[in-house]
Amino acid sequence: GSTLPDLVTLSKLASFFNVTLDELAGYEAQLTDEEINEIYSSLSREFTDAPDLALSRCKKLIAEYYSCFPFLQQMSMLLLNHSILNAHEQEILRTVVSLCDRISSKSGDPSLIKNAAAIKASALLFLQEPDAVLDMLNGESGILDASMELTAQAYIQKRETARAQELFELAAVQHLISAIQDFLQLMFLKPDDKQFARETLHRLLR
Repeated sequence: GSTLPDLVTLSKLASFFNVTLDELAGYEAQLTDEEINEIYSSLSREFTDAPDLALSRCKKLIAEYYSCFPFLQQMSMLLLNHSILNAHEQEILRTVVSLCDRISSKSGDPSLIKNAAAIKASALLFLQEPDAVLDMLNGESGILDASMELTAQAYIQKRETARAQELFELAAVQHLISAIQDFLQLMFLKPDDKQFARETLHRLLR
């Protein structure tokens, strides 16, 4: 506690004690799910009461945990949800796009990449850039559950309502098919419960 070693000495100390430099300095590059949720909740409240202060704190935390991709995803969603409440909406949305690009290119986690693509597409729609959304979805539609709806929204912005209507109709049919499959799976779980089967069929056919 009486001196601050230089970088070379720190490296030697880390090697001697068989720890990383982060561990030696007491720095955690990754946050737990609980910590991420706590920060998200805290910042969400701050954005309502003091948006500028919340944005400043959010930027500092992003810089500090720039390699914690689950955290970056939560922050991108937080910024997207609160961008409309802030005077710097365009800047915030650009930050969201940048964070999503980093997650997609660096994380290697299919689930994070999938969510980041959806968040990025939504941010681009807020930025009134439908062509960018369509270009992105043409290359990444395979990893997006909501790609059809997002594509339809992009066509709405381009005033191609007929194409948007066609996509929404296709999406509705897909959701209906999924609902029917789920109802059937429910009945298969209780093959001897005729009352449950009747109630399930009644709900499905209503």
